[in-house]
Amino acid sequence: MRREQLGLATLPPPLPLPEVPLYLLWHQRYDEDRTHVWLRDLATETVRALFAPA
Repeated sequence: MRREQLGLATLPPPLPLPEVPLYLLWHQRYDEDRTHVWLRDLATETVRALFAPA
């Protein structure tokens, strides 16, 4: 879902900001957990869609 579909608008920051990396971290025991894999994939897809250039 895009920002516009959510009714959100983005504005440029009032000053230059450095890019900040975003990391997903989880305990090793959840590496193969199907539900956790689904959640990580959904979170990754959502963040990419929200922060993709317009």
